[in-house]
Amino acid sequence: MRVLLVSPVYISDSLQPNLGLGYLAAAAGRRHEVRIVDKFTGEVRPDLFAVELRRYQPDVVGVQALYLEIDVVGDLLTVAKRWRRRCTTVIGGPAPTAQAGELFLRFGDNLDYAFAGEAEVGFPALLDILASGGPKDADLRAVPGLVRRKGSRVLANPQAVTDVASIPMPAWSLLDPLAYPPAPHGAFYRLRPVAPVITSRGCPHRCGFCAASQVASRRVRYRPLDHVLDEIEYLLGERGVREVHLVDDNFTFSREYVEAFCEGIERRRLRFPWACPNGVRLQTLSEDLLARMKAAGCYSLSMGIESGVQETLDHLRKDQTVEEARRAVGLVHESGIHAVGFFMIGIPGETRRQMEETIEFSLSLPLRRANFMFFVPFPGTPLYPEAQSACRLPRVRSFAEVSYVPDGMTAAEIKALQRVAFMRFYLRPRQFSWLLSDIRGPRHMKWVGKRMARWLVPGLESV
Repeated sequence: MRVLLVSPVYISDSLQPNLGLGYLAAAAGRRHEVRIVDKFTGEVRPDLFAVELRRYQPDVVGVQALYLEIDVVGDLLTVAKRWRRRCTTVIGGPAPTAQAGELFLRFGDNLDYAFAGEAEVGFPALLDILASGGPKDADLRAVPGLVRRKGSRVLANPQAVTDVASIPMPAWSLLDPLAYPPAPHGAFYRLRPVAPVITSRGCPHRCGFCAASQVASRRVRYRPLDHVLDEIEYLLGERGVREVHLVDDNFTFSREYVEAFCEGIERRRLRFPWACPNGVRLQTLSEDLLARMKAAGCYSLSMGIESGVQETLDHLRKDQTVEEARRAVGLVHESGIHAVGFFMIGIPGETRRQMEETIEFSLSLPLRRANFMFFVPFPGTPLYPEAQSACRLPRVRSFAEVSYVPDGMTAAEIKALQRVAFMRFYLRPRQFSWLLSDIRGPRHMKWVGKRMARWLVPGLESV
């Protein structure tokens, strides 16, 4: 079958190859013809998407569905069905994992199937069924993670927990790292082009704001080390990549795996800078492990600190202490690796004073960079029911917009606090000097400036 996988246009600071669609294309491409249309190519605007449909003539259209772009997902499904009613439409990703039933009601007959959780096993199985002459109920019941409509009911099969050793590396032939602008996850880099790579899936932690374990299970599953190193060698040698960003949810979860990864880089005599922009768990870091990572090429490490108030951390179910954060940031800084901190404001139950304490805490740490995000009530997360009942704001279009307001505050006050946090952090002479030294030229400056304007300038949050 001919399959078109689509990443919709939405407002994002992270402009990098889509690993989710890359893995799905690799799994489905074993027996079917697959093409990826990425949000950064411009072809997923509804008018251009219709042209792409006529050009490629797909039998199946699969759309990645995150939370912020759900309206755009609906537009693309409508375009696909208007183009050809018998075209099969499928969605997957965090949104259908948490709310498949609601999305079937929302999209109506424009949506045929959805997948909850990982789909590298289930999606190719569905394609095989469709290619064999038509779906039978008994066959559909055996497809892992499949969600479908049957009459007035929505039926969901048990999710798959993929054996990551059994799936091929992403279809890099369909994802050109050179085509992306200088604005990767984390915004900064040393050499371009940059490619994201994962070494594992799954997260055992129970953070109240995060849905990672809902999509990829709570069991950490590591890819075979040779598979990871083969992929990196291929990217460096065949795709022109010069830097790798490890975007695991828990890269340092296994000390033994990290040490083996570093040893493998040295054994294969690979030389490339690498970073962990997605955040690592603070308690997993030690002086000797960081020294090993730096020797193997790691130059930047992001950490989910979230808050400088223990009561807030406990409410977030973060399972870490303020002192653990201070210790971890100190270790990273002393190792010579750039320490980057993630903080959050506007958390349920948080007071203005506690937000100000978090800002003060960030200023007390030896961080190279910091990001101050708003709390976002994602469906399916532990804190979602509490936040949903108190959330009185309309749907937001970007992470730069306030999506939840704690009692006793306004969205304008929270946005103002975020601006204060960014300005106090980066307008210090040392931080400002570091920021300028990390910018790699005029094009990179343009994208960093665009990101800064979105976060700091009122009215530009959705631009």
